[in-house]
This record gives sequence, structure tokens and C-alpha cells, in this order.
Amino acid sequence: MKHLFTYLLGLLLLASPTLAQTTDPVRQKLDDIFANLDKSRIPTGRLLEAAVPLGPVASFNGVLRDSARADMDAFRHLYATALSARLAGPEDLPDIQTYNQRVSNAALRIPGAPIAVAVQYIGYNYLRPDAETAGLVTIHNEQLYDGDLALESPYQPALLFAAAPVRSYSPSANVALMLSSSLYLNSGTLAFSHLPTAYLDFGDGQGYRTAS
Repeated sequence: MKHLFTYLLGLLLLASPTLAQTTDPVRQKLDDIFANLDKSRIPTGRLLEAAVPLGPVASFNGVLRDSARADMDAFRHLYATALSARLAGPEDLPDIQTYNQRVSNAALRIPGAPIAVAVQYIGYNYLRPDAETAGLVTIHNEQLYDGDLALESPYQPALLFAAAPVRSYSPSANVALMLSSSLYLNSGTLAFSHLPTAYLDFGDGQGYRTAS
């Protein structure tokens, strides 16, 4: 086995043919794979490999690239993936239904009002690709177990950063955008006032500009 993630993905694909037979076979399979790990060792309580993979979370790390563009549908998929990655500790983020209601409220068409921008800035961990070969975890009967606890942690830190306007159109050529604290999703310690610098590209040929 050369890559732990490839192995885990294969286990998920084995579960997928039964989608019509059980309530959530992918979630059940994921819970079974990670059931025996000491989850208190996961610093953020979220493990990417344990998430239901609805969006390409790893591509949204705050680096400007075309693959990190998101509309509200993609934004919701990323957020749902982050929610499903929770393995340890209480959930400090609103459920998807509650957040959808916030988005709906912000998307109401008020003439002349700025378009609200939703932001998620969420810490998570992922397993080192060489976690098994380095002895940091072991695999037995399609389940993961802690390896040698005297070795370094197999859980690497990462951040999910995505932003999307609640509406993708404007009735006029003059577009105003607004960052809204009510639409800001963070994992507890990443305060709204500490957001990294945001950049906007209005598609007018001038590229990305710093948002004030």
C-alpha cells in the first residue's frame, strides 16, 4: 500500500453500491474505519479523511487559483464536508439548515443593498500520506488503529478558506459586496476580525484587487 488516502477512498467506494439500501452507508463505513482511534489526539477535532467528501476541501486553502472559485452551491458542499469531518469534541458550527436560513435572509432583494459574501475559515487535520508506513497508524480488518504513540502525530494541520456571494447576479452594473459576520463560519479561534486579506475579481480584466 503506497498511499493511505487511496486505501481509505477504496473503502468508501465499496460502501457506495448500497446507497439505496441504507440511510447513510458512507457515514456508517467512515465511522467504522475510524472507530478505534484515540480521537482526543486530533487537535481540531476534524479529520478530512473521516468526512463525507462532498467538496474538494484541500483545494480551498486560501491560495488564489481558478480551482478555488466557489458559488453558493460549492460553498455549501465544502461546508457540509467540514461538518461531517467532526470526530472529537462538541460541534461549534451551525448545522447546514440553520446556515441556509441565514443565507436566505441575506439574499433577500433589497434595492441598492450590497450583496452579502459568505465566508468559511475552518481549521481541520488530515492524515499524513505516509502515516501507515511510518508506523503512526496501523490498519487491521479495514479499521485504523493508533500506531506507536511515542512517535510524532499523524495529524497534520490545515485550513479551509472559501468565500462566495449569496447572489451571483446584480440588477445593475454597479456592484457592492459586503462581508457579513452573520455569514462567517469559523472553528472557534479564527475570529472574524482576524480574517486574512481578501481579494476580489470582478471579471473586468483588472484581476484581483484587495477588498476593503
